Amino acid sequence: MGNTFVVVGRMQPMHKGHFSIIKYIVKHLDFDFDKDEIIIVNGSANESRTDKNPFTWQERKEMVINTLKDEFGDKLKFRVEHINDYDDYMTWVDKLKKVVGRNKATIVGEDDVDYYGRLSGYKPVIVPQTINIHATQIREKLAKGIIPDLCPEPVRKWLKENNGVDIIKGCLKEDYFPY
Repeated sequence: MGNTFVVVGRMQPMHKGHFSIIKYIVKHLDFDFDKDEIIIVNGSANESRTDKNPFTWQERKEMVINTLKDEFGDKLKFRVEHINDYDDYMTWVDKLKKVVGRNKATIVGEDDVDYYGRLSGYKPVIVPQTINIHATQIREKLAKGIIPDLCPEPVRKWLKENNGVDIIKGCLKEDYFPY
């Protein structure tokens, strides 16, 4: 067994910033396609069809799988898991460790992975932010009927084929965008 890399995010929806973290692992962390595995953990699995969490964890899982298969074919070993939100971090960390199923892993992402790493015992690797994207920007565009190019093409395709614009519009409160 090789190394395990963990990426945690809500991915509402998956965008090029999330995808850049996975590409960073493959390009910069000595990823071995024969031995290593990436585990993508969709957070807030217990939340869906809300303004901040419009998509179900199953829908987000499909977006991630489609994107990784499109980019890497069958050569990338990965799995997509999900985790609920909890009121305290230690419960969340315990659930994360159960989902990952390993005591030793590298958690990779932006600023919050240092904190998650300390709590979980996983080695944190902070990825330099090369793309400044937040899913809120994407949801704003979707609410206006625009499927933005901030998402990888397989996600854009999923949003078109599965009425992503309508899903977003159905979840938004009137005052979601205050401007």
